[in-house]
Amino acid sequence: WLPDAMEGPTPVSSLIHAAAMVKAGMYLIIRLYPLFEMSAITLQVILIIGTITVLFSALMAVFADDFKQILAFSTISQLGYMTVALGVLGAVPALLHVINHAFFKALLFLGAGSVIHSVGSGDIRKMGGVLKYQKITGITMLIATISIAGIPGFSGFVSKDEILLQVYQNGNMVSFYVLLLTSLLTAFYMFRLFFMVFTGEKRSDYHGHESPKSMTYPLIVLSFFAIFSGRLKYPVADLLNFTDFPYHYNVVVYSSIGVAVMGVIAAAIIYYKKWFDLEKISGYIIPVKKFFKNRYYFDDLVELLCRYAVMANSKIFIFIEKYIFDGIVNGIAYLSRVFSRGLFYFDKHVVDGVVNGVAVVAKSSAKVADIIDIYVFDGVIKSIEYITIRKGELSAYINTGKLQHYLVWAISGIILIILIIGGIL
Repeated sequence: WLPDAMEGPTPVSSLIHAAAMVKAGMYLIIRLYPLFEMSAITLQVILIIGTITVLFSALMAVFADDFKQILAFSTISQLGYMTVALGVLGAVPALLHVINHAFFKALLFLGAGSVIHSVGSGDIRKMGGVLKYQKITGITMLIATISIAGIPGFSGFVSKDEILLQVYQNGNMVSFYVLLLTSLLTAFYMFRLFFMVFTGEKRSDYHGHESPKSMTYPLIVLSFFAIFSGRLKYPVADLLNFTDFPYHYNVVVYSSIGVAVMGVIAAAIIYYKKWFDLEKISGYIIPVKKFFKNRYYFDDLVELLCRYAVMANSKIFIFIEKYIFDGIVNGIAYLSRVFSRGLFYFDKHVVDGVVNGVAVVAKSSAKVADIIDIYVFDGVIKSIEYITIRKGELSAYINTGKLQHYLVWAISGIILIILIIGGIL
């Protein structure tokens, strides 16, 4: 992600790359190093990751054309140096390189901001001849470039030499030779950057000018530390000894110096003196450059793997949805249909049958009740009514209001009673 984080202002990039953000992991490992030392497998993993990182990022920096992107790949490569040191019990050299890198990389990024401020573009192919307009920026950038390239007398050489010595003494020759190759590449791509930007003639129409003091003064301060911060390795008494800088010269140091010088010479031949015409082999360089500019197609590989992973997961989820979730839903729907049909049958042939039966019984009962009501209750009532009427009529016939009639009925009644008692009737 680091090369893609270059869209921000260069002071922010300087802070991120030089000190604050990308070094946090290194600082954490250094603070917890007694724990890491207890696991040889962990240290081996750290060493392998650092060895791969230091070389792969340096190769990408060789073919990059954006000013800040080159420095970003350089940061990743320098982090690889620190990681390799941590993998071979070199916490002190790693910490020293963390400090030294903070100064010369901050100087490089602020210098890049000064150049881009002057030229108006971050593409080094559109620059050239900037040193004519920006003397302070050019000189301080040269100091930072020499320091990161590992030239003796500058801070970058001291910590890089200590890392190489630690790896060599630890017996990891593969990592040692990878670091030597990376030292050559670092010197090459950094001086390629310097020569393409500050030397030669302008390759685009820009009006160069030196940056204001607010931008150049920090460059001057940082250039001092890019030279002398390596002395933090030595006692305070040695810090004042500028004539006898106590380097530990041996085959490792000579190898480091040799490959750095080779990288500087190669960059000078191709990009300063231009004795070697790259146009003649451009047909071979373009595919290689495309390969490294696309970062080994690693992002495409990750995207491809993620796509296949997503597709595979999608198929699994489709299977689960189709045969499990949909199966459950369809099963529930089928059971619901069967249950509803059962309810319909029960309602039609049981509930409706009972209701209809009750209705028939109720209807029959109503008819019986109607017959009883008409022929029984009404008959009794009408009979009582008839008898009552007839009795009334008879009473009305008998009760005429005439005394002689009452006497006749009374005598008749007495005679009737006597006859009954006498047994005649």
